[in-house]
Amino acid sequence: MVRKVISLNGIWELSMDRRFRYLNTYTISVPSCIGNEIPALRDYRGILWYRKRFSIDRISPQEAFLLHFGAVNYHSQIWLNHTLIGTHEGGYTPFIFDVTKLIKAQNELVVRVLIPGNIDPEYSFGEIPHGKQETHWYGIASGIWQNVALIRTGKPYITKLYITPDVEQKRALVTTKSKLIGVDKQCQLALSIIDPYGKLIDKINIPLSPENRAEFSISNVMPWDTDNPNLYMLNATIFCNDKPIDEVLDMFGMRRVEIKNGQIFLNGKSIYLVGALDQDFYPYSHYTPPNEEFVRDELILAKEMGLNCLRYHVKVPHPWYLKWADRLGILIWEDLPNWSESTSEAKSRGKVTLKEMIELDYNHPSVIIRTIINESWGLDLTKSEDRKCSQC
Repeated sequence: MVRKVISLNGIWELSMDRRFRYLNTYTISVPSCIGNEIPALRDYRGILWYRKRFSIDRISPQEAFLLHFGAVNYHSQIWLNHTLIGTHEGGYTPFIFDVTKLIKAQNELVVRVLIPGNIDPEYSFGEIPHGKQETHWYGIASGIWQNVALIRTGKPYITKLYITPDVEQKRALVTTKSKLIGVDKQCQLALSIIDPYGKLIDKINIPLSPENRAEFSISNVMPWDTDNPNLYMLNATIFCNDKPIDEVLDMFGMRRVEIKNGQIFLNGKSIYLVGALDQDFYPYSHYTPPNEEFVRDELILAKEMGLNCLRYHVKVPHPWYLKWADRLGILIWEDLPNWSESTSEAKSRGKVTLKEMIELDYNHPSVIIRTIINESWGLDLTKSEDRKCSQC
């Protein structure tokens, strides 16, 4: 059994009532922003409930099932077959749960989503990372606005994959993390790197552990840059008793970014950024891209205009956006989504979101800049204790 992704996108039930009574229940497409799908709920703040029923055939005790959410705005609680499996706070980053013990032939998935208001006692809107989800800007992008999927794989399985390029030393450093609970067999981790032309560079087999580290030598480095966006592929496969159990593939680029004398250097060469601010709101679907081709074509047009950099404004980039920026050779400037009120709770949530952003986008060569604070949004420098000025 190697990894298979089962989409749970499509038509779900959405209700203001956890019992999903007829008068308070709608049908909604997932992924989508609630206000765009259901105009009556465009300005709604509070709790809403999602429900999806799905079936799984031929379940084996050697399999693992992972429930993956791309992004849910803002606070979510998830039940599978009437059992609470976990919660997540944050509207921009993915989260995943191991649901192996709960999966059945017939399943019911329920998601409780809290859309904070300004007077919410626990999640005040002003104290959460929200970007331009303001009444005077572009409104709330609430609900399950990115893909939902069930990952079907074997035991054990890979949970994280980090690739660090080292152009100067002509090497790539790889770190994998795996879940090994219940493993009672001899397992190996096979790592291989394929160059941009499909040629195998090297392959390493090492005993599987919860965290594995490996170093690959890349003697003839093909750098990633805006003119030649060369992408390497890493294949990570778990074998147990010579049988493939789980497999993860990811792309990466060999590139180095430096700052010298106030200039940006990419792979040792000074680069002048010709960029644009991308609000990245979509017609008729708000935060949710209508499809991958739309995102691809948007970035192709930016490239044809002569742009080499796009600043993705106060939002975490959608995975499709970074995938095509990597492939097309467009530099991405990310912004941490801002909050409105300068409090300790807001700052703590900002730190968590930033950490999750970096972890999510770690392997993307296109990401070269991250903005922590846009202008002074969320700091309130004229009134708060954050204001420190030696010249005032």
